[in-house]
Amino acid sequence: MNITKAVVATILGSTLLFGCSSKQGQQQEVESVTTRVDQSNEQLAQMTFEEREFDFGEIKQGDVVEHVFTFTNSGEVPLKIMNVRTTCGCTAPEWPKEEIMPGASADLKVVFNSKGKRGNQSKNITIQANVPNSIEQVRILANVLTEEKQEVPM
Repeated sequence: MNITKAVVATILGSTLLFGCSSKQGQQQEVESVTTRVDQSNEQLAQMTFEEREFDFGEIKQGDVVEHVFTFTNSGEVPLKIMNVRTTCGCTAPEWPKEEIMPGASADLKVVFNSKGKRGNQSKNITIQANVPNSIEQVRILANVLTEEKQEVPM
């Protein structure tokens, strides 16, 4: 019987010990989730675009075309654009360097140089700013025609 009591006492003690450790782990996990939720609730700007994609249609190889994407800061804090990246050197963005106040609108100009390009083109423009997930994207499309494709058969 003494052995049985010793085994039961050991099991009970282990359960209490590991039970406390488990509760501590759960408490730490709850604190971690709470911290993430608090951080995700911090006020951010919001970019609301009039359009997220623009198609130039058919253009001649060598044409330089541009489009302006207009957006509004629909958030509650000033919008700060830190950087704008493109998928290749043939696409050049211009963006406001100053903060865009809540409710204000601004423009992102994108210039596409079709020199050396042919066929369907799709170029993503990635905007790094103080918005949810830290990035926004817009895209331009074009079908670049080479000289032989521009001729209409008779």
